[in-house]
Amino acid sequence: GTARDISFVIDFLPAFLFPNEERSVTEWAVAGISLGGQTMWLAFKDDRRIRTGISILACPDNLAVIDVLGQSAHRKLVDPPAAIPDSMVSFLRMHDTVSSPYRSLGPENPFLGKSLLVIQAEDDQVAPWALAKEFVEGLELAGGRKKV
Repeated sequence: GTARDISFVIDFLPAFLFPNEERSVTEWAVAGISLGGQTMWLAFKDDRRIRTGISILACPDNLAVIDVLGQSAHRKLVDPPAAIPDSMVSFLRMHDTVSSPYRSLGPENPFLGKSLLVIQAEDDQVAPWALAKEFVEGLELAGGRKKV
């Protein structure tokens, strides 16, 4: 829901800000910290209008974060016997940011031509850099910019 909410705001905000179409919004950016950063990753992937993304202390791999949270609570959240239903795990595996063709240089890569800033803490207890490193380092922006 939260990433789709960002897209809905993008759909309707220009009409609210400029009801007489005296201006137009030509570029969108999204930033988020922690859970807001998780949302940023999904919106950045799914909405082609968002050209710039800033992720602060967040991980593009939601299942990895859920697993870390489960370990800290001494519970298995993903692997059986799990607290999260298999249908939810399947949904995340299909739609999560890390499931996208982020390494591709073809048009199927939703990140091509976008700009990204990732700010991560190596020893973060919920979303450590180790969880995001493979994705971020492998992410192709092809003409966009990436700063880690």
